[in-house]
Amino acid sequence: MKKVLRSAWTRGVSILLATSLGMLSGSGVFAEGQEGQTTVTDHETVYALLDAAGGVQKTIVVDWLHVKGHGRITVRDAGPLENITNLSGREMPTVQGDAIVWTLDVDGEHDLFYSGETSKALPVEVAIVYTLNGQPVEAKELAGKDGRVKIEVHLQNKLKQARSNPSVDEKGGTRTAEKERYTPFLALVNVNIPVDRFRDVQAGEAMTVVTGKTMSATWMVVPDPEATVTVEMTGNNIELDPITITLIPGIPPMPTMPVDPAQMEKLAEGIEDLASALAELDRGAAQLPAGIRQMKSGLTELAEGLKQLEQVSDAHAAVLGQLLSSHEQLIALAQGLKAKTASLENPELQASLDALLQGLQGEKEALTLLKQGGTWQGRPFPSLKALQDGLRASREGVTQLTGAADQAASGADQLAAAVHTLSAETATMGRELRAGLGQWNEAQARMEALKSLAAAYDTFIGKPVGAKGDVRFILKSEAIQHPKEKPAQDAQAPPSTPAAQPQEKQRPFLERIWAFFSRLFQR
Repeated sequence: MKKVLRSAWTRGVSILLATSLGMLSGSGVFAEGQEGQTTVTDHETVYALLDAAGGVQKTIVVDWLHVKGHGRITVRDAGPLENITNLSGREMPTVQGDAIVWTLDVDGEHDLFYSGETSKALPVEVAIVYTLNGQPVEAKELAGKDGRVKIEVHLQNKLKQARSNPSVDEKGGTRTAEKERYTPFLALVNVNIPVDRFRDVQAGEAMTVVTGKTMSATWMVVPDPEATVTVEMTGNNIELDPITITLIPGIPPMPTMPVDPAQMEKLAEGIEDLASALAELDRGAAQLPAGIRQMKSGLTELAEGLKQLEQVSDAHAAVLGQLLSSHEQLIALAQGLKAKTASLENPELQASLDALLQGLQGEKEALTLLKQGGTWQGRPFPSLKALQDGLRASREGVTQLTGAADQAASGADQLAAAVHTLSAETATMGRELRAGLGQWNEAQARMEALKSLAAAYDTFIGKPVGAKGDVRFILKSEAIQHPKEKPAQDAQAPPSTPAAQPQEKQRPFLERIWAFFSRLFQR
């Protein structure tokens, strides 16, 4: 297991070293009494050796100063550090208070690697909790046991500060609020699990890779301010490899909005305009059923009135028939009387009878015109039957309209309900879209604040004034091994340094750096 562990760490160190050497292109402005332009880039890698419960045993800072310039240049790096060792050359620093002063001969570019120990607290605290068969257990009690083991790695962010951050509300207005923010760290938690010793591994959302007999499980979390990763497995004669935690200031890549926020803003405005128009339509549609029912009531009254007119018209027709019959009888009587009195040679009587006949005949013609229709004073005059038919047709039409009004009222009810639902849903959609845009803008403002905090945290112990910096943390817990398999060497002894092994000064630069990292993690 020891060989497998060292091989895994060897690969990790090579990747870290290659990544660090690839960062030479970064630069920062730094000058202290030197002619010409001098730039310094400060890359810090902080290694923390933890006990099995997550407590810090030793913190080692490996500082890489990349200096550009010409001549003899003095670089004042921040401290304090103890047991300072130059890993890349023979230069020796001068410690001035909390400052570590290096005097370098630079011809274009110069790289200085040095290490030191610090007691400064880490920005993220670690607590590792173990459970065996459902019962809490100390790490040292796990070694050699059998059963179901559960490991919980708790991360607690300690870098909290108040920040005034602008944000945008759901109506597009801006506001500024004082909020506590934690400097964001992307934490990679890695556990190596020997698959020949453990089974039924439950690693949750970890990314797993199996190489030979080792499963490497890695979780990516952001403690804001807390995060916990959990792994459960069943093992025999339990031993656990070290747990490695890498901390990088920053946040994971966030998805971008698939559409232009300006277009979404226009869409929100359009939906709000539509909702306003639908609200007006909703108010009108709500009045429509009542109007139709009022019209139906009027049509019902009109139909009843037409029915009464129809009855009156029928009565008039009956009276008109009787009048025509009476006039025909009177005309016949007057004609008979005129014939009988013709022999009396009474001119006055004959003139009266003629006037009577003429009047009766005129009235008969008028009554006939009323009944049968015709022309009066040169204009068409409808018959009483046509009037009756018109009244009957009007009444039937009004009756049909009354039935149609019932259907229209029912349809108006459905229309009003549909318009009301559409209006309410459109208004809700508009509010939700606005709220979503507000939340998106709030998240964007928060992300920008977090990015700003992460960018500002570019050093752990400090850097030269004006230098550009970056910092990474690698935390490694103590392995849990059966006592009989523990090496005789003290596991807590500090890694050897080139100063303790003078023969390494003759080795190539990269080989000496490699040796340092290899010894650092051989615990």
